[in-house]
Amino acid sequence: MREENSNIINELQEKAIPSLGLKEQVALDLESHLKQFRSESIGLRKLSEKSGIHQRTLKRLLAQENRPGYQTLVRLYTCLIDSPNGGLLLKNLPEKVANEIQKKSPISTVGNLEYSEEANKEMFYDKVFAEIYCLASMSPITNEYIQYRYGMSGAETADRMLDLGVLKLTKTNMYTTGDKQIEFSPKLVKRLGLNLVEKYVKTQDVDLAEKNLIAFYAEGLSPEGYRAWLKIDQEAFYKKIEVTKKEGMLGDIKTFTFMATDTMRKE
Repeated sequence: MREENSNIINELQEKAIPSLGLKEQVALDLESHLKQFRSESIGLRKLSEKSGIHQRTLKRLLAQENRPGYQTLVRLYTCLIDSPNGGLLLKNLPEKVANEIQKKSPISTVGNLEYSEEANKEMFYDKVFAEIYCLASMSPITNEYIQYRYGMSGAETADRMLDLGVLKLTKTNMYTTGDKQIEFSPKLVKRLGLNLVEKYVKTQDVDLAEKNLIAFYAEGLSPEGYRAWLKIDQEAFYKKIEVTKKEGMLGDIKTFTFMATDTMRKE
């Protein structure tokens, strides 16, 4: 299995062509992966089941119709390389792909992405687990702070998170994010965002300047208009991340942002 995995990595690196753009590189790697199956449809179905990426999305990536986002790249290449421990070494990826992941990652990748499947499940189903992880990712927090917000059960949850490796203790005994990371799949982002909105968005503050933002708008759009909306949202989201990297912008206000734009169709 290890030798087979090494061959896959070598093949991906050999197919990395500097002149290719991100969409072209991803399509090339997908095409190479699908050749091992009797038919493209079988390969797409199996890859979709394994990665959690919809077959329709995979087809669009294969046809170079869409530019893949951060989470899509992480989930896709974790499956293409078939890492046995759920991790993803960026050095094993084509340069264009690795650079895009590093550029768009909300946290430092330090050349390696390593996930805990058990922690991912806890993050999805346990609201306290999810909130503690979010708080620790903003800045180190104390055990007293966790107990103040969530009681003794919160402290027990934090200990479980230490065991899973998603939290670690600093030299001053404060909790911060650990070496294992949470895979923020679309389903998790939706669930987490809705939970935080329901619990923390304060409707009474909407009329107060610089307190918060709640907004809603719906309209019938052309395909061009819809793509324009998505582009604006994507740019706004990454601009928010860029703000956090500027001097003087980080502080003690624990803040979240949750964005969603979609059609009013189920499929």
